Amino acid sequence: MYQKAKRLLLIDIDEKAVPQTKTHMSEHKNVEVRCMRSADLEDTFDLAYYFMSLHHIEDVDTELEQTKMLLNKDGKLFICDYITNPQYSMHKHDKVPHEGFNKDELVNKLRTHGYNIVAVDYLTVMNRQIEENQERYQIFVIMAERFHITHDEIFLRMFRTKERVMHLSKDAIEELRKAASSGDAYAQYGYGRWLYFCNPETDSMRQAEELFFAAKQTLPEALAAYAQMLRYGETEKYHPSSIDIEESTNLNQQAVGQGSVLAAVHQARHLMFGNHCEPNPQEVALRIEQRLDSESNGDPYWHTLLGHAYLELERRDDALNQYEQAISLGELDAYVYLADIYRRRGNMALSDSYMEEGCRKGAVACMAYRADMKEEDYDELSEEERQSLHNDVDKRLRSGLKMGDGICAFYLWLNHYYGGLGYEKNVNKAMAYLQRGVQLADVFCIEQLAELADDGDLPGDMALTPAEVGELWLRAARYSPHDEDALYNLQHVSDPAFLLKHKEELEHYWKPLFPLKSCPAVPSSNTKKQKTPIDPMVIIIWPTGHMDLEQADVYQMKTYREMGQKLIGADSLDAVHYSPLLQSIGEAADLDMDLVMFVDRDAQAKNLPDNPIGTQLYDQGVEVRGPIIICLQDRLHDCHSFKTMDDLAATYKEINNHCGGLLIIKDEDDGRFDAWA
Repeated sequence: MYQKAKRLLLIDIDEKAVPQTKTHMSEHKNVEVRCMRSADLEDTFDLAYYFMSLHHIEDVDTELEQTKMLLNKDGKLFICDYITNPQYSMHKHDKVPHEGFNKDELVNKLRTHGYNIVAVDYLTVMNRQIEENQERYQIFVIMAERFHITHDEIFLRMFRTKERVMHLSKDAIEELRKAASSGDAYAQYGYGRWLYFCNPETDSMRQAEELFFAAKQTLPEALAAYAQMLRYGETEKYHPSSIDIEESTNLNQQAVGQGSVLAAVHQARHLMFGNHCEPNPQEVALRIEQRLDSESNGDPYWHTLLGHAYLELERRDDALNQYEQAISLGELDAYVYLADIYRRRGNMALSDSYMEEGCRKGAVACMAYRADMKEEDYDELSEEERQSLHNDVDKRLRSGLKMGDGICAFYLWLNHYYGGLGYEKNVNKAMAYLQRGVQLADVFCIEQLAELADDGDLPGDMALTPAEVGELWLRAARYSPHDEDALYNLQHVSDPAFLLKHKEELEHYWKPLFPLKSCPAVPSSNTKKQKTPIDPMVIIIWPTGHMDLEQADVYQMKTYREMGQKLIGADSLDAVHYSPLLQSIGEAADLDMDLVMFVDRDAQAKNLPDNPIGTQLYDQGVEVRGPIIICLQDRLHDCHSFKTMDDLAATYKEINNHCGGLLIIKDEDDGRFDAWA
């Protein structure tokens, strides 16, 4: 380094070390050695390098902030230090402020102080002789740069996903704001994306719309961002309160033709999931594979999207590989998708491990981890464990919400509203979080507010008119056009003012998607027959293959423990929220909700007999023991009993068909309620 640098300044606060360094570097005329702190420097530099020295500095936050001010516009920061090893101490006899660092925490700290992370790597293992022992330390290196606006692809990538935008520092946001006000199209696009996702003020969306509109003639990415707002009915100034899928699609296609990667991402997502078009994940996967093959340094988000496409095609192992590749390239939001696959497979240990790693690395998508823990599981923890979990969850949720994540607002609402996970029950505070989540366009929050309004459960000062409730359901449908809850409730909005205002949009886009089961009873060959209601029931399948129908309303049961004890004599249950076979059975039975299976958590310890049907339904190559409970679950994983004979009969038929006709209907003389007698 000293051979190539025009000028190299070496500083140290150790007065004894400085003379030695001066002697060692005396023949290099471009090298200057001083005894001083970085806070006393007045010059600016192209590069700052901390070599095995940052752990000697007590206030790392202040040091990083001061160093940032010393860097020129394109300046780089290198940090080389060792990873904390709890088994050893590199400084046994001379106390230092930090015994190494957690690399992920240091990376997050750099982001917080307005640095862009360029590269992170491990160098080698360093051996150091300490007294009679030779101790080993792993060395890492981080290269970062001060945030600055450039007119290139690297800059545009920072604003391509919500996860990336939410990591912008205050300094970066302020720099974008100033440059945007001066007419810089790239800054207008970047600042607009931050306003769009993080929505800090009541007029943020309008500001974002104006910025995208101003920049779209110069920058294709801004055109794609404007097209997205138009697709979701978020424009106020140029297309007030309406959506135009055709115009949005045309504008997005123009942006694709002009080289916009954001537009190509939008196009892939719409085609993959069938948003106002026929879904074709196979075509999307092929396009992304070709793109990745042809681009040596493409946006790593394409690996995440390819993982989504593979999931739609039920190529789960391929999806896992793509999410792992995305993570290796720095895509933090891929952690939550990777964890979800293992959760669906029943491997909770690995799922939790990935979520925890994502949290450590600052993935906003992972911030809601454990915020949905069941109360019975929380109650089983010790008082110390409960307090620790509450503190961890609360810290993450508040951090995620501060960065602009709406799902964190939803879980803060949920736990404050019901007093879960050690939160104080506080309806006013809960509703404030819910409103913030609605502002952040979180669909869960939007639908929850609409449901509370429909049920008359809103506080008096928050009461909504029927038209305002209709607007919420319409907004939810715009963001999630396949959400049956949103479509069902949107179909039943009857406020004349709302229907008149949105008549064209409702007729053109939403009426064709309305679920038939909720249509008015008009004689038609396309209308489903009305289902026969029954008292709430669940299915219980015993290891012998016998099936019971048990009269029980599981939604009214407070805990899994209560469900297990009442239905199969189990003190605790594990839920199988997803398996490919359960999904196939639910689809074939044409159910309104997903199927969920519960098993006795202690079945192995109790040495309960094998349940062949349960093992088949689990569909993961893992043996299931003891009796199982089959019922329904909604999108929040709340449990529901079967409430129509049609759903029960269809579910029984499909389970029996998929399991080789092994089911046996139990007789009434065993003392159990049997609706099939």
